[in-house]
Amino acid sequence: RGALGLAQAAVAPSAVHLAMLLFTRHVAPGLCAGAAVALAFSRTSGIALEPMHSVPADGRLRALARSLAHLRPEEDEMRLRWDRDELGWRKLPARAWPVFQPGPDDIPKIAASLCGGRCTTNVEGLLPVVLPDGSMYTRKDTASASTAASCTQQAFDLATALVFNDIDAPRGVALYTNLAETGNCIDAHVALGITFVEGLNVSTDAQRGLAHLRIACQHASAQGYYEMGTALYSGVEGALEEDERAAFQMFAAAAEQQHSAGMFMTADCLMEGVGTVVDVPRAIPLFYSAAEKGHRFARQRVREFLDESRDVPL
Repeated sequence: RGALGLAQAAVAPSAVHLAMLLFTRHVAPGLCAGAAVALAFSRTSGIALEPMHSVPADGRLRALARSLAHLRPEEDEMRLRWDRDELGWRKLPARAWPVFQPGPDDIPKIAASLCGGRCTTNVEGLLPVVLPDGSMYTRKDTASASTAASCTQQAFDLATALVFNDIDAPRGVALYTNLAETGNCIDAHVALGITFVEGLNVSTDAQRGLAHLRIACQHASAQGYYEMGTALYSGVEGALEEDERAAFQMFAAAAEQQHSAGMFMTADCLMEGVGTVVDVPRAIPLFYSAAEKGHRFARQRVREFLDESRDVPL
């Protein structure tokens, strides 16, 4: 869904960089979003943006070799551990946001939990829900109590199921909107931003989506920063111009919150000089941290860098 436009930038991004944006967002039902960046956001990243410059190939290899030297003694163990992860020895994180993306079969259980738990604020006026088999879910008893946080999460999950599976996207959007306005749910703003910018089973409304993403970023949402970064990197047709420097800033803000895709994109920008100055020693720790969190593209890059610089003298 929502293939990203290729940036027409002075410094050409790597093929891996572009592929990563698509991979992270679209293995599962994908999310794409964007917003104009306010000057106030610059303080969140703590990174001064300097003029971009190129680095000679031999200098890059030496920088790689030096930056990776501490990994060499345990390289074999690291590679084996990562290979085992891919075989299922350890559960890796989800490849798309949100982490939990309920399917059609999950809707009755979520709706029953909501309606049976006094979650009237978030579901009032939003039932009945049309289920995949065409039946209507209308249960509204109050069999048990639920906490406000639990109600919010369940309502968010229901909205995600309705929108992402194109079961009842307008009702799902209404539920997201209710959560954003009354439930103090920043993720609902992110979801609305993505849904409208991408036209995810609704009519595209980029400006409406961007407004929600601005709110998410104002609340320091790591996913909001990442979504904004991808949109600024590629631009949103008719609504947002490409801005690689601002994109780097948003990725860096997400990385500060240990957002694995944000760390990867920050590292890749630093590696390629996209939106910032080339800085291999800063990029490698970010790649490795993302890799240790299970980020598959980060693992691929670390392996490639180790191979590329193996015989380079320090």
